[in-house]
Amino acid sequence: MNPVIKNISFRFTVFDNGWMYPSFWFAPEELSNVISGWAMEYRTFESVAKLIDDIKNLNKIALPNNEHLTSNESHIYIKNKDQVTFDTEYVTGLKPVTIPIDEALNLFEQYKDWLFRYEHCKIPGLIPKSKLESWIVVPRSAVKEEYLKNHQ
Repeated sequence: MNPVIKNISFRFTVFDNGWMYPSFWFAPEELSNVISGWAMEYRTFESVAKLIDDIKNLNKIALPNNEHLTSNESHIYIKNKDQVTFDTEYVTGLKPVTIPIDEALNLFEQYKDWLFRYEHCKIPGLIPKSKLESWIVVPRSAVKEEYLKNHQ
């Protein structure tokens, strides 16, 4: 079976006011437009790890069920075993999309791993705002203390 999600890329969206958030894009665009909205809600390694666990737990509940995950009027639910539906229609006007749960979990696992690398300064050229104070051009720990005292 061919994968539903292809060509995943991870990036940051930056607004003029300096606000930025991690995001992802993939093909086909119709799926990406709906599912990528969840990146705005889940922006940390820990929150994505919890989302993954929550989706796995939804799949364990006997069908039919009314259990779902909700965030900002968007929903994730499972109507058919091993398929997950992402519904952002109320917020975006886009129709819900359903994909195999393995595909969704794989996407969010990759996103979680990317966020982990970002949060731990493992992506060359990307330093999280939370870590900027501890970095100069090199890690603060690599700079002699007397230099830091004279140039602050």
